[in-house]
Amino acid sequence: MRVRVHKIDREFEEQVVIECHEIRTEIADIVTYIKSKGNTLPVYEEDKEYKVPVRDIYYLESVDNHVYVYLKKNVYELKMKLYEFEELYGRYEFVRCSKSVIVNLLKINHLKPALNSRFTAHLINGEEVIISRQYASSFRKKIKKAGSAS
Repeated sequence: MRVRVHKIDREFEEQVVIECHEIRTEIADIVTYIKSKGNTLPVYEEDKEYKVPVRDIYYLESVDNHVYVYLKKNVYELKMKLYEFEELYGRYEFVRCSKSVIVNLLKINHLKPALNSRFTAHLINGEEVIISRQYASSFRKKIKKAGSAS
């Protein structure tokens, strides 16, 4: 596959054009990835609303009917349920790793086995997230898919 990048003046809108014989899985994955890069998510800290790029999210955690979004250094509240986020962004680089946590695969530095068929995901900001036994299989499949797409 040939890739071509063409620089344009600022008065023109940036765009990505994919010319293909058919829309294969690889092409659909590229489209999904590109679309995810411009997405922002409204998050809250006390009474203030912020827009954070989805790509900056390390993980999300549900605690006592609240969903928290963890960035490199900050934590915000998200006004949607964990499953709603998963439905919207699960096809991107996010994967559920326990009943209450979704992690961004692109923010994982390395994985280590833990007790009882669990894993620990060590994130690039130094935090750790447990991948529970119930989600370990689907987690591995998503990592393999992500690894084969790159």
